[in-house]
Amino acid sequence: MGKNMKDWLRFSVAFWHTFRGTRGEMWPWEDGTNSLAMAKRRMRANFEFLEKLGVDRWCFRDRDIATDAETLEETKANLDEVVALAKELQVTKIRPLWGMAQLFM
Repeated sequence: MGKNMKDWLRFSVAFWHTFRGTRGEMWPWEDGTNSLAMAKRRMRANFEFLEKLGVDRWCFRDRDIATDAETLEETKANLDEVVALAKELQVTKIRPLWGMAQLFM
């Protein structure tokens, strides 16, 4: 039908399963904190992982890529900073397949 399988079924890596873990795993890049610096390390690790796998799409939830802070303004600033880093790291062909607002916490 004129499309590659890649065009029909787009594969992506879910950030929250791979880089946030579900059981408190300590990955080599983790320092045990939930700091903005840690969020940036996770984002860099995400893009390195995607490049090594040859995967060109990723998906995420906003609260998983950036840390919460003491105030809503600081929390939004953290998200803005991590999104800016993700945008900078997307100079390759890696792009988000989708993003989601985590409104259920």
